[in-house]
Amino acid sequence: MNRLLIRTALLACALSTSGCVWMTEGLTTDAGALPDDRPTVAQESPTGSRTQAVPDQPEPGPERPRIRPTPQPGTAIPELEERGWSPVEPYIAVLPGGLRVAAGQFPGARHAQIDLVLAHPEVSGARASIGRLVAEMVVDTPLDGGARPSLRRAVENSGGTLTVEADAWTTNIRLSAPLSNWHWLSRQLAEAITAPPISPARVDAWRQTLMREYGRSWSEAPMDAAVKRVHSFELRGLEEWLEVLEDLEIADVLAFYAQTYLPARAMLVFAVPSPDPTAVVGLCQETFAPWSLARGGASLPAAVAALPPASGLFFGETDGTPGFVTLVELPPAVAEEAATAWVTAELLIGTSVEGRVTEAVERSVRGLRSSIREDGPVRFLELSGRIGSGDTRALRTAVDGAFASLARRAPGAEEIRAAAERARLELALELGEPRTWCRAVSRSLIAGATPALILGADGRQTDVPSKPMFGPLIEKLSQPENLPIASRLAARAQDRGLVIVLGKDLTDLPEHGAMPGSQVSDARRSVISADRADQEAAARLVLAHAIEAVGGASTLLDLQGFQFEATSRTGQGPEAIDAVWYRRTDRLRRLRRVLNSDIETVIGPDVALETASSQKRKLDDLERDQLLDDLHRHPIALLAEAARGAATYRQISLRTIDGRRMAVLERDGDRAGRFRLYIDLESGLLRAVVSSVDTGNGELFRREEWRDYRGAGRGLRAPHHCTTWIDNGVRGIVTVFDSFRADTPDEQWLRLGGPLR
Repeated sequence: MNRLLIRTALLACALSTSGCVWMTEGLTTDAGALPDDRPTVAQESPTGSRTQAVPDQPEPGPERPRIRPTPQPGTAIPELEERGWSPVEPYIAVLPGGLRVAAGQFPGARHAQIDLVLAHPEVSGARASIGRLVAEMVVDTPLDGGARPSLRRAVENSGGTLTVEADAWTTNIRLSAPLSNWHWLSRQLAEAITAPPISPARVDAWRQTLMREYGRSWSEAPMDAAVKRVHSFELRGLEEWLEVLEDLEIADVLAFYAQTYLPARAMLVFAVPSPDPTAVVGLCQETFAPWSLARGGASLPAAVAALPPASGLFFGETDGTPGFVTLVELPPAVAEEAATAWVTAELLIGTSVEGRVTEAVERSVRGLRSSIREDGPVRFLELSGRIGSGDTRALRTAVDGAFASLARRAPGAEEIRAAAERARLELALELGEPRTWCRAVSRSLIAGATPALILGADGRQTDVPSKPMFGPLIEKLSQPENLPIASRLAARAQDRGLVIVLGKDLTDLPEHGAMPGSQVSDARRSVISADRADQEAAARLVLAHAIEAVGGASTLLDLQGFQFEATSRTGQGPEAIDAVWYRRTDRLRRLRRVLNSDIETVIGPDVALETASSQKRKLDDLERDQLLDDLHRHPIALLAEAARGAATYRQISLRTIDGRRMAVLERDGDRAGRFRLYIDLESGLLRAVVSSVDTGNGELFRREEWRDYRGAGRGLRAPHHCTTWIDNGVRGIVTVFDSFRADTPDEQWLRLGGPLR
């Protein structure tokens, strides 16, 4: 569509005698957009690659401010009607394996737009965090093992832009490509999504980047996060979503990739200058064939359903002036009720002088702004502003009254016509640009838009009945007198409106509706935003508390070893009874009894043997290291190591677990895999050790939970109960220490064939 025609139409409406009101930018910011510290010219990405910003390319985001003219009631838009304007309709096909492709022709576009949308296996806010990280890794990982640049580098080097977004429903990779090479970039996209992200280092780099970004945005723009939580985050606290990122490991990344990056979950939307959209389908059939063959599914996923519209009053404590927001949902274009929903939303939240809600709250809300907000397959008309701390319930009553007024004071034909024209203007702006057109198409694909044809595995085409996606909606809005407005308004008049209020020192609050974790705590914010030196300093304070809790630094520095007797049980095998003598110079002797068999193991500078009855064998290096690491991970050994300064930690999280505040410390150094300590901030006791190690047959993830701290001699306290969870938690081992003594064993106890207990 000719953008100039739309601009002309808007200008004509703005200059009409009806008194146009132009809205300025909204209060909210884009919580899902790229952070301010995203690498630009002369900056390094978290993985070390250099990226270059393209200043003349607008960076898309899930929201855009509304600049909304007020046409004269009943006045049509001549430029749109007399010249026969109609929206670009997508040509939709389903390729072998289930990949859906939609293409639209935009001959006058300066850039081609390519959107890849992946439907998540389940709807949850946690999936948004994981989806964003996995997608960032996919587009940021060099291809061919580093021989070729990443998809992001390839796009930016060609003069295009690439952005990654994720919500509770979908992951979105969006490319704006120069007209000269969008075919080539399509192939690069196909290669990038075919290669699973496998680098733990990149997981850690992107985890830290996103935690800083989310922490900053949730602290500086809490209303954005609050709105998303009401609709898709199930009102869970913000810190819980940071914990999802903190605990994310390469195994979680690969699991999400395997479940989500499937042709049957993918939608490709192209807005290109190609005169034949079927040629785009053919290109995709060729380009994405390896992916479809390797990971294709037999059936398409069900349409992604939007969550039920939220209603009621939600509030939370945050810093700064209290803010207010109310929203009315807008379904995708293919929904049967799309036209009536658009008109109803415009009647409720129109311009600052016409919307029923606006009229109801304008006396108590300052700086009223109107905008469109996007969240997965649903959009909303949003009204926001600043309020006094005691206006919470009054606002709720005012919004409910505005909804009820649709029945008490039914809108006339001219008011409905004006609302329909405003909706048509919004759609004309949205559908006239490739970037926003792609978003509109993907929302309808997610909601179950019907394809024009299906290509079978044998290459044959199966025509299926389909209908235009946008034409019926535009046509209905041009004839609002034929819409079932009365029944829609009657239904909405019975609804309770949605009101979200955030601020400091709020009063006049109801008993219910509070949002837990409405803001990131100061302690959490300091962890997220702190540099490495600050994190290490915070960890030293926590470790000092933990060292004192078990007996003090001087006692741990004198500790040269320990000995214990313990019984270990699992639900999958017999119990093992152990007697262990250990020196910190990596001297070890263990006597183990299992099923009436005695096994003796001895490790020293020149020996690593295991004997059972008359049989004897030498331990290999991996077995030797694993046995010693089991003792190195004991809380007493770990805290002694920290007291000697032999290990450095940084504090990466503060969280509440089972009602206790915990500090999460991560160890630095050259040991492979993750190593974290969970320390109770109240008691100072080390409660859990989480680690991973390469066993030679893949990564082994382990969580050891320690409790029952008791006296161990020499003024030390040691835990006497440990539960060990291996990998995904299916295998659990419970170890009960019958005795633990902080005594260095004599030489005779460390020799093969020494005393028996």
